[in-house]
Amino acid sequence: MARYLAHLDMNAYFASVEQQANRFLRGKPIGVSRKPQDRTIIAAPSYEAKARGVKTGMPTWEALGLCPELEIVPGDPAKYAYISSRIFSILKTFSPLLEVFSIDEAWLDISQAAQECGSPLAVAREIKRKIKQELGPLIRCSIGIAPSKVLAKIASEMQKPDGLVWIQEHEVQAYLERLEVDAACGIDERLKARLSLLGVRTLADLGRCDPGRLRRAFGIVGHYLHLIGRGRDPVPLNPHGQEIPPKGFGHSRVFQSPYLTMEQAKDVLYLLCYRTARRMRSKGYAGRVIHFYAASHSRGVGRQRTLSIPTADEEVIYQTCLAIAGELSVPEAIRMVAMSVSRLCRQAALPLPLFPAWKRREGALSAMDEINDEWGDFSIYFGSIQPVKDRVSWKIASLGMHRELAIEG
Repeated sequence: MARYLAHLDMNAYFASVEQQANRFLRGKPIGVSRKPQDRTIIAAPSYEAKARGVKTGMPTWEALGLCPELEIVPGDPAKYAYISSRIFSILKTFSPLLEVFSIDEAWLDISQAAQECGSPLAVAREIKRKIKQELGPLIRCSIGIAPSKVLAKIASEMQKPDGLVWIQEHEVQAYLERLEVDAACGIDERLKARLSLLGVRTLADLGRCDPGRLRRAFGIVGHYLHLIGRGRDPVPLNPHGQEIPPKGFGHSRVFQSPYLTMEQAKDVLYLLCYRTARRMRSKGYAGRVIHFYAASHSRGVGRQRTLSIPTADEEVIYQTCLAIAGELSVPEAIRMVAMSVSRLCRQAALPLPLFPAWKRREGALSAMDEINDEWGDFSIYFGSIQPVKDRVSWKIASLGMHRELAIEG
């Protein structure tokens, strides 16, 4: 049986929901914003606003300068979540193999439904019809169909609004030849620039590139990039409600020249440990094995250490990484630094803290996580890391750090 994966992307989602709910907003340029009374940004412009140059993430004052009649509408997260739940319920009537990517995006395996309906296009058209019938004509979506998740998402971006594009198996290579690498989700301008130095400009170039060369340049991410370039999925479809337990959590940083000494890289390493620990706690995991890795342009060194007690505390992870680094012959000019935590267990399965100091630390981390989840990273933090935070910010600006590459699972 042929495999058909569909990617559904709701069009101007927040704005469309508001226009569907309020008929006085229909046909008008509107911009959904979290706090319209403040100087903030446009979270979602309507298509009428987009036609006037208003973009997602644009400051409200700039948007009003482009479109004086723009109506700023306060966002309603509960409303959007409710409509999304109804959309995903509709999708599940076509297939139980549904992976929710965000509040307004999802992948769906429609292979079986396509066999029953005669073609994947018939399935996609019926999905569109049911969404409009149940939720209103202004709730529109674009659907891309392809043999892989990566290509299905690319296809859904090709026609907006209300688009429908099918990349058939025999067309895959032709699409790969003409699509630039940043057409794939996860490849930004900086990564595109680095790939161009390797002679990689299209997705087909990426698929033809030597996997070993990509691995040396990008670490484990190089393996994922090679699969993307061949039109294959680095990560399989993960059905909603059937979450695959992660094998580990980690982050890495790649630096442009001039490269760093280990002493200079320590502040960056702390940030990586902080971000990793935050993700672990948010998903309810702790880990026992800490791995540290540093690489120059020509060589890399790494080692892992097993803790007696699983942890999700950035300070413990950081100090363990420093101890590992002290045992290694770390390159003098560090091009990449990475760390990870593995051999995971659920935090709920761990015994209660034995000592009062441990209990206070755990309570403080939990409270800080709640605040930072609401207001953003480093809204509140231990005062002892203020110098580290300041120096990391300076390094990011002055050394031209590349984007963070997060690997989970």
